[in-house]
Amino acid sequence: AMITSTGWISARLGRKRLYTLSLAAFTLISLMCGNADSLEEEVLWRFLQGVSGAPLIPLSQSIVIDVYPRAESARALGIWAIGMMVGPVIAPPIGGWITDLYGWPAVFFINLPIGLCAFLGAILFIPSTRAERGRRIDAVGLGTLVVGLVAIQLMLNRGTRLDWFASGEILITFSIGVAFLYAFVVHALTGRDTLIDPAMFRDRNYAFGICLIAFFGAQVFLPTLLLPLMLKNLVHYPIDMIGLLLAPRALGIMITSPITGRLAQRSDPRLLVVAGFLMISTSYWFMGQWNLDVGPWEVAWTGLLQGAGSNLIFVPLNALTFRTLDGRYRGDAVPLFYLVLNLGASAGIATVMTYLTQDTQTAHAILSENITLFGDAARDTMAMAGIEREVSRQAGMIAYNNTFIFIAVMAVLPAPFVYLLRPVRT
Repeated sequence: AMITSTGWISARLGRKRLYTLSLAAFTLISLMCGNADSLEEEVLWRFLQGVSGAPLIPLSQSIVIDVYPRAESARALGIWAIGMMVGPVIAPPIGGWITDLYGWPAVFFINLPIGLCAFLGAILFIPSTRAERGRRIDAVGLGTLVVGLVAIQLMLNRGTRLDWFASGEILITFSIGVAFLYAFVVHALTGRDTLIDPAMFRDRNYAFGICLIAFFGAQVFLPTLLLPLMLKNLVHYPIDMIGLLLAPRALGIMITSPITGRLAQRSDPRLLVVAGFLMISTSYWFMGQWNLDVGPWEVAWTGLLQGAGSNLIFVPLNALTFRTLDGRYRGDAVPLFYLVLNLGASAGIATVMTYLTQDTQTAHAILSENITLFGDAARDTMAMAGIEREVSRQAGMIAYNNTFIFIAVMAVLPAPFVYLLRPVRT
């Protein structure tokens, strides 16, 4: 709800005011999260933390685009992307390390000095914008969009567990989601002063860019989900080593961020986006050849390649998407861009986890067919338990191999469609 209404709220309050209020609220609510006394209280504060933090990324991008000249927008976005993309990669291992040393409340308390510095920086350096007092809230549009998105998100979160459309709950949430999103589209096309102006989609780069960012979102967060599960449950790496092995992905992002913007200015940005998709696809293809003896170096260099590829996609695609868009639409267009990114991520995670679960079951059934009940090992209960554990490990590894190959194919599919974007140099 907050992402979709960020444009309207920032127009009413002014971009700087909303940004500083969101920062202050997020920081204070982090303090409350760390002091929560029950699970219910923690859930409430986490919900409010999500509400307060939702506008920060789209607002920060809008500020960066407005502050820098168009000729330097790609370079500026490259630097800005370091924080936006590195954060989700390094946060899980750092959070685990802090929790082990100081307990779980410290994960929230660490936000206090960071939030205070960010708040003071925003007050001092972010330029103010005029508020548009006359703009009305589109209650119908906001209501239908929020209900539709919540229903679809609930379906994606619970689909794998409930066997998708074999479940009545999934059918109901899917029907509600489709109905309300359809009502939102009809309202946006026929109403006045709607939450999202359909005219922004007449811009070719924005229309195709927002489709491509959904494909990007579908794969960009998968390594932080799949790798810890595989390395812990199948390869039996210690938790601290798993955290370290996620770091090369962040390193790949940081290495390429300063140069990606310059490359986008001096060459066709579409080439960088295509190269990024190919790099990610290549990394997953090599991951599809892993076995239970996979070494740290193999995990590290594929992560480095994924980080570099992700940054080569995100920065030029971001610049291309908004380069030709009329500035009056930016306040609504940027939040929608990140809403689609998040929806793509949810859909990608749901699809891949379903594929992994089903393939694990299939591989386990096939491997189990080769175990005879009449061998010497079958007469020993402990031996059979060991055989079952090994069959489960091998089936899991086969399923991960197939899943990585599936992601490799999924990652390369959007590459040809990048050339539907106009080759605007930034």
